[in-house]
Amino acid sequence: SLPSTNADDAQSNDEGKVIEEVIQCLDHAFLQRRELSSTRLAGFLKRLAGSSLHCMPTSSVPLLACTRQIASRYSSSSSSKIERMLENEEDIVAEGVFSPDAEDPEHSNSHATSLWELSLLKYHVHPKVAEQSSNMAEGKLLKLPGEAPSKLCAQMKRDAREGHIEQKPMWKKHPLDTTASSRKKSRRRQNQVRFITPRRTANWHLQ
Repeated sequence: SLPSTNADDAQSNDEGKVIEEVIQCLDHAFLQRRELSSTRLAGFLKRLAGSSLHCMPTSSVPLLACTRQIASRYSSSSSSKIERMLENEEDIVAEGVFSPDAEDPEHSNSHATSLWELSLLKYHVHPKVAEQSSNMAEGKLLKLPGEAPSKLCAQMKRDAREGHIEQKPMWKKHPLDTTASSRKKSRRRQNQVRFITPRRTANWHLQ
């Protein structure tokens, strides 16, 4: 079992180095300089979303964060087609068909499709992947510097090395616990106390 474990660790380290280089390249290409072609930008966003769908959580989380950062960088510009990719694919009006096998992302006609990968990733078993995908689908901005892609990459590598998966506790009420419900019922009864005046009848003289 030791050789396989060492091989898995070496593979994860190589993948982590590749993701770090990808994040640096995307930062230089789209964040430190201004990309004027919305078609090229949409093609890279579509490729990043598709790659996040097929990667391990250690790679998909920083890739999704990088995708969110690039999308928010150009959201205030005239690239309304980028925001249109977050809508339903049936509502998108475009010419041509999306070509996922195109060598150049700029020639894949990404405006003819949507980022449907986010609808699958938000149900991912890893909470970090689900959080990043749902936040991007809702158009939320990154909380920098805590959600910086490089910082998330280092954090996910450390969590994978330690076997740690962050989980948020969800407290549920026990089905046999009736203390809270009985208190609510007593309060409702106290609030519903009314004074009713007697009704006058034809036998009023007998009173």
